[in-house]
Amino acid sequence: MTEKEKLYISILGKDKIGLEEVLQIDGRMSYSKITKILAKIGDKKAEEINLIPKIFEKNGTKRVFQIKEVVDWMDKPILGLKK
Repeated sequence: MTEKEKLYISILGKDKIGLEEVLQIDGRMSYSKITKILAKIGDKKAEEINLIPKIFEKNGTKRVFQIKEVVDWMDKPILGLKK
């Protein structure tokens, strides 16, 4: 476990988080913008273009991510989106 992962786990108090928390940590895009894009392209395509981290589990419409995947994802650029 890296220092960054330990830091986020200590701040959040858990090792699995939802999409809204992921986007608050990252800060590149807003929750409303991401959910609109996800509705159009779907989860699998969003993972492929690094729009969202790899989903650990999905409970209904709630997406759950592991901190390890989020930290790895934050270092990668989002493919195919202009800022």
